[in-house]
Amino acid sequence: MQSGEARSRADLARQEGVSATRITQVLALLDLHPAIRDAIRALPPGTPERYVAERRLRPLTRLPGREQIREIERLVPGLITRKVRDVA
Repeated sequence: MQSGEARSRADLARQEGVSATRITQVLALLDLHPAIRDAIRALPPGTPERYVAERRLRPLTRLPGREQIREIERLVPGLITRKVRDVA
């Protein structure tokens, strides 16, 4: 949408052949705390999807940042390092 190729989520959904709801779900993942996004990007190839499945992450997007960190640590212990947790 920022590039101007799609003016709305509905336009983007049509272009991608998915529902506008699906676009909203995927874009909501951008609301995850930066430490969580960084930790996910740093996972080694072959990490089982169950650890960071989108369906598990989606509910976190509705929480404030500190609560996101606490909840991801409950769901996936050790994903976020101690140092990052203390800063968050």
